[in-house]
Amino acid sequence: MRTINTCCGSNLRRRITTIKTPLPPNPKIPGGIAVIYLGSGNISVKGTATASVYHASDHSRHFRIYAEDADSILKRPDIILKP
Repeated sequence: MRTINTCCGSNLRRRITTIKTPLPPNPKIPGGIAVIYLGSGNISVKGTATASVYHASDHSRHFRIYAEDADSILKRPDIILKP
């Protein structure tokens, strides 16, 4: 049996696999306000004016919101306007 000699006794790097769970679709909003989710994990945010539910995740950060919901959703510290 052959052993692998690493330099200076360091450990081998192992690839970490992440499981991407599919998100429900966000509403299609032509001309909506583009925002970016900066947090981690999956979230669902409900707008107060239109009662629309928006979904975001680590692997799907960009989405659009209605202008009426912008005041309530942009109060969250983990959602910003798209630069």
